[in-house]
Amino acid sequence: MKKIGSLFYKPKVQEIALKPKRWNIFSILWQAVKKTCMVIGAMVLFSALLSIFLISTMSKKSAPKLSNDIILYFDIENGITETQVQPSLLEPFPFMQPTLRNIIDALYKAKTDKRVKGLVFSVNGAPINIAHIEELREAITDFKQSGKFTKIYGSNFTDTMGGLSQYYLASSFDEIWMQPVGMLGISGPSMIMPFAKDALDKLGVSAQFYQREEFKSAMENFTNTDISPENTESLTALLNDLSLNMMQEVSKQRGFSMPVLKGHIDKGLLTGEEALAAKLIDRLDYGDVLLSELRQEISGDPDDEFVELVSIGRYISAAPKKVKVAKDNNNVALIYVSGTIVDQAGAGGSAGADEIVSTLYAAYNDEDIDAIVLRVDSPGGSPTASETIRRALIKAKEKGKKVIISMGPVAAS
Repeated sequence: MKKIGSLFYKPKVQEIALKPKRWNIFSILWQAVKKTCMVIGAMVLFSALLSIFLISTMSKKSAPKLSNDIILYFDIENGITETQVQPSLLEPFPFMQPTLRNIIDALYKAKTDKRVKGLVFSVNGAPINIAHIEELREAITDFKQSGKFTKIYGSNFTDTMGGLSQYYLASSFDEIWMQPVGMLGISGPSMIMPFAKDALDKLGVSAQFYQREEFKSAMENFTNTDISPENTESLTALLNDLSLNMMQEVSKQRGFSMPVLKGHIDKGLLTGEEALAAKLIDRLDYGDVLLSELRQEISGDPDDEFVELVSIGRYISAAPKKVKVAKDNNNVALIYVSGTIVDQAGAGGSAGADEIVSTLYAAYNDEDIDAIVLRVDSPGGSPTASETIRRALIKAKEKGKKVIISMGPVAAS
């Protein structure tokens, strides 16, 4: 419809004076900063996603072919872990230390691998948990049945590096080598428990925790000024049991009587010459000498670089990937409970009941799974989350699955 104007009145056109635009330097700078931050954030996000893609792509590529003469090598530099940290946006390049299962699988495979001539461990790093040592000793003892050499080298075997527990691992090898100026200290296991109540009292802080029973002493270092008799009893029994077991195995492996070994332990610290004279070690020499002698033994040339020193991590990555085949029966599902037990999975270091139960559900409903192994390395956590996991295990047993609990370094609370 056409709009008709009035014949008697025409509105005057109002002229609006345009104000000249004024430049605000602060506003311009702020807009520039915001856009710059957006661009940088987008670049960081793109870089992280690209890194994760490249890592996953490279991991799928076949590793370089290994030599026909291999000395399998593992350096206990950062301890041993139960599970591998996966790349993420927060940590796109995690430290990829072989897990305990990786190491044991590699040793069982290397036992029958004709390319592998022997095994060398280096202990120039963090101490190892006693539970991991037990499993490593079993795998090393099995590897030795192949007739291949096993040697362990350390610049030191002292308390700061593990004491008796580290020597307990070393005793499972055919030969123990130590650097000429190294020291040997094989004192028994010990536990230190600091008490903070006096300090909290000075700050006016009162620690209040509910204690179920007298032996439930996890929080007494905040509520007491000294260790309780019940805690002393339990810790002493634990230490005595660990010490006796390690001393018996070391005595058997090294050919000492228990009184002789105890005498060496009571000395506290021995020089390299004293350790060699006491037959606690087999050789006082350098790592390069060990490598040269092994090459000489294998190929007749101490400088033969074709006799490769191959890390366990590289050996694992170079192994041919298993071909996927149709499912068979007699399968075992291995499920990890690693870290603090919580209701929902979150950051690293926690075991989410939601993910664990979901995995258990898939396992006990799979007709091809006959047994479930639950590997526990946890200090405990939420009672409700633990109950949720327990209920799923009961359901698995009701489905006819055999459930086995494997306890790692910590299975507490």
